[in-house]
This record gives sequence, structure tokens and C-alpha cells, in this order.
Amino acid sequence: MRDSFQELNSRFRRLSIALALILIVSGLIAGAAFARESRRVIIQQQEDNLFDIAKSTDRNVANLIKRCQDEVFYLSNRNDFAQAETMYLRDGASSNLWFWLRDNTMNLSKLNSAIIAIEDGHTVLSSHMEYLMDYSFYSELGSDILKLCIAPNGEYYLAFMFRSPAGNLQYAALMDLPAFYRQIAGNELAEGDSILLFNEEFNLLVSNDGDEVRVDRPGDPDAKVWNENGIKVMRSFLENRTERTGAFEFTDINEDSYTECVAIYPVRGNDNGIFTVAVATPYDMMIQPLSRINMILILCGLVIVAGLALLIYDILLLNQERAVSNRKVEELRRENESMEQLMRTTQELEHVQRLEMIGTMTSGIAHEFNNLLTPIMGYSIMTLEKIPEEDSELSENIIEIYNASRKAKDVIRRLSELSRKNVSATMVKLSPDDVIRKVWETALPAKPKTVEPQIRTEAGGWMFSANETQITQVLLNLVINAFHAMEETGGTLQLLTRAVNVTNEVVFQISDTGTGIPEEILPHIFDPFFTTKEAGKGTGLGLAIAKNVVDQYHGTISVKSEPGKGSTFTVRLPGIRPEQSSQSPAEGEKAEENPGTVDISG
Repeated sequence: MRDSFQELNSRFRRLSIALALILIVSGLIAGAAFARESRRVIIQQQEDNLFDIAKSTDRNVANLIKRCQDEVFYLSNRNDFAQAETMYLRDGASSNLWFWLRDNTMNLSKLNSAIIAIEDGHTVLSSHMEYLMDYSFYSELGSDILKLCIAPNGEYYLAFMFRSPAGNLQYAALMDLPAFYRQIAGNELAEGDSILLFNEEFNLLVSNDGDEVRVDRPGDPDAKVWNENGIKVMRSFLENRTERTGAFEFTDINEDSYTECVAIYPVRGNDNGIFTVAVATPYDMMIQPLSRINMILILCGLVIVAGLALLIYDILLLNQERAVSNRKVEELRRENESMEQLMRTTQELEHVQRLEMIGTMTSGIAHEFNNLLTPIMGYSIMTLEKIPEEDSELSENIIEIYNASRKAKDVIRRLSELSRKNVSATMVKLSPDDVIRKVWETALPAKPKTVEPQIRTEAGGWMFSANETQITQVLLNLVINAFHAMEETGGTLQLLTRAVNVTNEVVFQISDTGTGIPEEILPHIFDPFFTTKEAGKGTGLGLAIAKNVVDQYHGTISVKSEPGKGSTFTVRLPGIRPEQSSQSPAEGEKAEENPGTVDISG
């Protein structure tokens, strides 16, 4: 009882530990999967947001450029404007032309700084006198109408180039590039975000550095991303020519690395047709929500672990209380087991004594029966000799009496051998096939009517060395046990002998289709005094002694059983090959003397 309880408790602890480990590992795997999925979802949402900003910025750029181009087109196609230009070139009168440059709808916008008139590369007239200077114009924007303009003081402008119908002077509507950038960015940018505008050749970049608007060109020594790594990344965007988002590593002018998530809307696929629009945000800021989620998960995990720890602590306390209460029960159980063991031992000793008495009585009874059968057999022979030859029926009857007496005497002889205490332990060469037949003849009277035998003798000329009485007792005990297993349900008993050339063994196999042996009992069936039979029906010594005999012969005995399907006992003994069995031992049939006698009649 105690062993069962301890084993159950041990199993429960192992299962609890295994379950805890499984829960922990499952929790870690689920947490990691949730973190990965959250990271993917958050990054995807952020990338989608960046791309939406890029598209919105592109629409703003396209609207501003189109609006300015429409106003330039309106002004450049006015005949009055062309007449004012002609008067200026012919008479040198600049008032009318200056009026057209000054008073038009373009100058109403805060983005338009001035409109200048250019002749032979020099600025000859300006709508605002502070802008009357010579400017440098560049074609980085890939358009003859819209050019990059740089003032002598280093300020950048977008120049919308046009001519009047007369076509004598060239005009440029100057739009302040930083103001243009602020206008298109509007309220789209969050803290840390930046909008990048760069042309198709990637030799112009407009971006923000905090609140400052930067305009960078390849020749600028302090350009924001005009280092080797930045150029490589940006050009990969242009070569791709498709909408793209992703995280990229940049290196600033101080060789410090930083990662940004960038959404690209390339010039060849967007609405403005001048600038590629890119929106970038620091990668660390983008995944801040994920960091908060991870922190929450960790806190939840700590709370769960704390709860589990408290639960385990309570369970341990309950186990301690249970252990204290079980100690007294255990002491009482031990005392009860001691008394039961003493009673079982007493009963077993009494049973052994009864078996010894039965053995002694059997020997005496066998002797008396022999005395009775001897005259029956003798007088049968004498009577048979005196019967006339023509009286065949009477002769057959006398022969039947003689044969029955001889069989009875043979049975008595076998019973006498089994019950004899001081049996000679001489080892002789035996045939496995002959031994199994003799065992079956001895056991046949005890066979239940519902048992069908199958005997297969396949050992051929192989022999083995053993004491005939002892090995007969071993096999007979196994056969009787098989009878008991099939006593109620019936079945098939199979007796098999064979030889194994590889291991040089002879094999006895006794199989039944009875009730089988439960798995929990199998390890104990060869223990002394272990029996599953009712009190008075078994001593628990038969299989123990059988194993002891087989071990003395340097053999093995094993069992395979399945409840409800039957059992198979296999005895393996060292064999003697046919070519060796023909050689007789030094002293007749005797091989060696085995000290002592083993009695397995119980």
C-alpha cells in the first residue's frame, strides 16, 4: 500500500513537473509567436502609414506645381504682356513690363518670391527689387520649364521658366524651395519623421533636419545622406522604379550608423512627375509600440509566475500537512503488514509440511498399488498362455487387462518419481522431443476437457544434459499452470521443442490461450511465495524453483503474456548438437553429478 502510494505520488510529481515545463515552453513559444506577429503587424501598419504620407505628399507637390504652371501659362499668353515687353525693348520703358511682373495672381502666393526678366543670361528686371541679381539655373529636375535656381547668396528656388508671345526675353517665376517644402509637408510629419524629395538623377535632395529644411547636392561636403552608403541605398530605390517600403541602414558623415524605415513613391509612377517622394522615420521610434506590448507581456508573465509560485507554495503546505497525517497511518499499516506477513508465512510453512506428508503418502500408496498390479499383470500373462488359440475374443480381453495394468503401473512410477525426496541428481543426455512427450503423458490425466493440445517436436537429433526428474518437474509445472489458466474458458495448449543453431540451444515452449498475466504482476511471478491463486491452492514456489533449476543448468526461462489472450513460457538450455550427441560420456550416460535435489511439486 505504501509503495503504491509513493509510486503514485512520484508519478504525480513527475507529471506536474512535465506539465509545468510544457506550459512554460508553450508559453514561451506562444509569447515569441505573438511578439513576432505583433512586430510584423505594427511594422506593416507603420509602413502603410508612411506610404500613405508619401502619396499625400506627392499629391500636394503635383497640385502646387500645376497651379503655378497654370498661372505662368496664363501670364505668358497675355497680348498686353507681350506689348509691354516690346515697348521695353524698343523704348527702354520698363514701367508697364514691371507692372505685369509685379501685379499678377502669382505674386499673391507666399511661395512665389519674385518674377524676373532675363536677357543674355543677366537679370534685367524683377518684380521685387531685392531679387534683382543674376541667378544660376540647373536642369536637375529634368524639365525645360521647371529648373533649379540658386541665388548668389546660396538660397534655392524652383524656377518656372516662360516667355511672352513676343519671345524676346526669358522670364522665371521664383518659388522659394524651403517654403515649397514646408507647404507640401504641412502637418503630415510626426516627430522624428522626414520627407525626402529627390530628382530622377539623384543629384538633388530636399529634406528636413528637425525644423530646418535642407537642400543638398552632390558637391555639398555636409550633405545629409551624400555618403557612399546613402547614395547606394537611394539609387537602389530609383533603379527599382516601383513602390517600396522597408528598413535600411544609413551612415552619416560621422560614420555613425542608423536605421530608418523608408517608403518610396518613385517619380515614374507618381502624380507630380518631377520628384521622387520618400518618407522616412527612425526604426526605433517605429517599433516603440511593440516595445510597450513586450513590456506588458513580460509584466503579465511575471504576474502569472507569481500566481503559480503561490499556488505551488500552497500545494507544498497541503502536502506537508498530508504527510504528517499519513505518518500515523503508515505506522499502523506497517504493523498490520507485519501481522499479515507472519500469518502468510505460517500458512505457507503449514502448506509445505502438508505437501511433504502428501509426498510421503504418495510414495507408500504407489508401493501398495504396485503390489496389487504385479499379480494382475502376472496372472493375465499366465491366463493368456492357457487360453486356446481359437478363443480370440477372450485373448483380446486379457490383453486389454494387461495393457491397462501396465499403463497404470507406468503412471504410478511417474508419480513415485515426482514425490520421491532423495531422487538421484545424475545429469544425463536427454532428447527434448522425448522429454516433452513424457511430460504430456504425465499431465494428461489433469487436462481439462475444454483444452485442445498441439504438440510439435522439432528438435531433431539435438540433446541436452539435465536431471530427468528435475527438468520433468519444471516443464510439468508450466503445463499444469497452463491448464489452470484455461480451466474456465478453455483454449489451446501448445507444446513446442526446437533447436537454435546460432546460440547452440534447445528450446521448450509452453503456450496457452488462457486469461494471461497482468502487466503489473509479470515482474514478480518468479519471486518465492508469490502467487495469485486463492489460499490453499498454491504455494508460490513452483515458478521460483523452476527458475532456480534452469539457472543451475545455465539456461534461461522467460515469459510473454497479454491479458485476455494467453501466455508463453520459454525455457532455453545449452544444447548438444547431433554430431556431438552420438559420442557417449566417459561413464555411460552420466555427465556430471549435481549436488542436492530440487522439489517443485508445489
